[in-house]
Amino acid sequence: MSGAAEQRTRPSGNRPAKVSLFFAGFGVAALANFGTGIAWINPPVFVGLAILSALAAIIAGHVGRFRGRRLDGDGRGMARWESSWAGC
Repeated sequence: MSGAAEQRTRPSGNRPAKVSLFFAGFGVAALANFGTGIAWINPPVFVGLAILSALAAIIAGHVGRFRGRRLDGDGRGMARWESSWAGC
């Protein structure tokens, strides 16, 4: 198989986007339980799960953005991420 054909059939390598989509889907699923009625037993648990999932999706997406900058040759992306944690 030629290199061009392998390149077209290769699955996407954007793992942070896949992880972010997974967490976003889990948050939607947590809120969808209100439609079934099971979430009405203890609503704060399901709303809390949806909020935590949304935060995890946002963080995963931002990590992917900084990783993409670093891989594209802009070394400032990770330096900014690491320097923001330096004061902790």
